[in-house]
Amino acid sequence: MSVTEDLEITHYVEAVRAALSDLPSRQRDDLLEDLPGHLAEVRAESGEPLARRLGPPEVYAAELRVAMGMVAGGRVPLRARLDEAAHRLRSRGADVDRRAGVLLGYEQGSDFLRLLRPAWWVLRGYLAAMLFAVLVSSDTPGLLPRVNGSFLMAVFLLGSFVLGSIWLGRRESAGLRENPRRVMRFATVVLAIWSVALVWQVDSRSTVDQMVDSFGTGYVPAGADVEDVYVYDRNGRLLTDVRLFDQNGQPIDLGWNRCDPELGFADQTVYPRCPELAPFQVPSFPAPSESPTVAVPPAPADAPPSASVPGEPSPSAS
Repeated sequence: MSVTEDLEITHYVEAVRAALSDLPSRQRDDLLEDLPGHLAEVRAESGEPLARRLGPPEVYAAELRVAMGMVAGGRVPLRARLDEAAHRLRSRGADVDRRAGVLLGYEQGSDFLRLLRPAWWVLRGYLAAMLFAVLVSSDTPGLLPRVNGSFLMAVFLLGSFVLGSIWLGRRESAGLRENPRRVMRFATVVLAIWSVALVWQVDSRSTVDQMVDSFGTGYVPAGADVEDVYVYDRNGRLLTDVRLFDQNGQPIDLGWNRCDPELGFADQTVYPRCPELAPFQVPSFPAPSESPTVAVPPAPADAPPSASVPGEPSPSAS
């Protein structure tokens, strides 16, 4: 054990002894009898400072009181319980940090996260610009922080907020006071919660748009506009002077009358606008009709029997 580590253990024990000064000396000595050896083992295991591994000496002294049942009145003070809970939370966090570091190939997981700080600064600036655009504009949020649909304003906001976030990140690395650091942490939590809501909203809207496209515009060719509509019956014959309506009874107006520009904006739209430009023509089928019958007038009663034709057998009597 080095001299520095020995001095750290000595100072920690003395600070704990001072926090237990209200106890009788015998009880205090019993509590602190094995403390130096325990601190040496903890220091050798992790190599971290004792105040970071076990908490401040005052918190450790409160834990000793609770463990030995030496709290006045049998009740643990609220501050001591809060300090103990915070210390346990920090200890568990440090353990998770070490395990994450093993998976990532670093001593601690936080060492890997420090490498990602510049990327987080850029992302934080982007999220802040998006939040500002949502607050000052009624536009539906998209991929860029547009204000009233302006692309130039989106680029300006994005650049400004990203540069500002990088500047704040460098100030954080240099060290901030306690109050500014708390404000930054609170702002970070707000941005993180809002970013989850933003991703959920954009994903839901894109899913709905895909459904509308698949059901509403499936008949429109990709990359083309509808200029005319041609309707055929079951026999393949082209129908003319056809009007189209939707399910609400509203007329459907597609394309434009390129064959007769004067009728291009007519109120009563009939299809096809250009019958001669039909994609395929099928000749009209004639309507089926019955073969005409020829009426034979009856022979007069006094007419002589017709002579038989030579070579043709005559009827014989039965």
